[in-house]
Parts: sequence; structure tokens; C-alpha cells
Amino acid sequence: LKQCDLRHVTQYKELLLLKEFEKRETVFAGKVAAKQAEKTEMMAKVSGCDAKLTAKQADIVALQDREKELHQQFVASLGENNKFADFLTKVFKKKIKRVKKKENTEEESESESDDESS
Repeated sequence: LKQCDLRHVTQYKELLLLKEFEKRETVFAGKVAAKQAEKTEMMAKVSGCDAKLTAKQADIVALQDREKELHQQFVASLGENNKFADFLTKVFKKKIKRVKKKENTEEESESESDDESS
């Protein structure tokens, strides 16, 4: 009878341990599922970024081709022995600083409101 009770107690402790491990396993399974969902979301973002990158690279190649064409046209329009070739080339290669339109519209709206309030 004692051996039967000991086996019963041992099996009950094992049952408690199994239930505890099952709870842990359920928590870990939830975490794994969440991480897998996060991974698929990140993979989707990466593929989207790759597509954008490919498009931007294609744009860069097209713009470089356009720049080469413009430079060839410029050289052709200069002709040979042009006395202003150095100056014109300097002007052609000069970087242009563009003004943002948002800043201009805000300044205009402020000056208009100042005019109206006066």
C-alpha cells in the first residue's frame, strides 16, 4: 500500500510539473508566433525597400544617361576654338541652389497677413 501511495504521489508531482511545463511551452509558442509575424512583416518591408531601391537605381542610371547627352550637346554646341569655352564650361558645370517653395509660400502668407492687419 505504501508503494502504491508513493507512486501516486510521484505521478501527481509529475503531473504538476507537466502542467507547469505546458504553461511555459504555451507562452513560448505565443512568443515564437509573434516573432514569426514580426519577421514576415519585416521581410515585406525589406522587399518593398528593395523595390524602391531598384527603382531609384534605374532613375539614377536614366539621369546619368541624360546628363551625358546634355554634356555631349553642350560640347557640340560650343564647337571648336571657342574663345569663351572655359567660361561657358564653368557656368555649365556650376551647381544650382534651389529655393524650397514651402519657405516662399510661408513668407508670402506672413507678409500678406501683415499687410492686411495694417
